[in-house]
Amino acid sequence: MAKELYELGEIPPVGEIPKKMYAQVIRPERFGEPTKAFQQEVIDVPE
Repeated sequence: MAKELYELGEIPPVGEIPKKMYAQVIRPERFGEPTKAFQQEVIDVPE
């Protein structure tokens, strides 16, 4: 059974694509200094 999300540093088996992933995201409300603009979020894996 596939996991929905793998933690950073954890490697899924070959051929298995989880439904969610960690990403460094910039949202419009956080535009500005990179140290504040980038935040880690869990998002859906693009198709």
